[in-house]
Amino acid sequence: MDSDAKVWELTVVPFKGFLLPDHLQEEIVALNEQAFNWSETFTRNDIANNCCEYYVLFNGSIMLGYVGLHFLDEEATINTFFIDQELRGQGMATLLGRYVVDQLRQRGVRHLFLEVRHSNEAAIHLYKNLGFETLVVRSNYYSNPTEDALIMQQALLMND
Repeated sequence: MDSDAKVWELTVVPFKGFLLPDHLQEEIVALNEQAFNWSETFTRNDIANNCCEYYVLFNGSIMLGYVGLHFLDEEATINTFFIDQELRGQGMATLLGRYVVDQLRQRGVRHLFLEVRHSNEAAIHLYKNLGFETLVVRSNYYSNPTEDALIMQQALLMND
């Protein structure tokens, strides 16, 4: 075996937002500000929201990424989907996304929504591979820069 080969010990741990350990909250606050331009106050308020959940991808004890979402009754909305920049393109986002979709399906979630910048081709490709479809385009939804948003959905369970 190649001595330089990386050994992965991947796990995904779900947390209610307000139950995230302090060190993870701090890391997520910083990453949300860098990656999504969310203010510290906005992220902390989101984490404290009773409907907020995070699915955190770890390699051992190191956080590689996370999905932040709001869960209410039979619907969920992904608000943040982050994978460490150096690990993108290695299947980590697909692994995490499939895990989240499977978990939500098992919990009886019928519809999963998200929004994404029209120019974020890598994310759109990922979401389509995970089974999302574009519902509508919201013109000029984002700022800095001004840009359209795609609102995407995945039907997880069909009506009985």
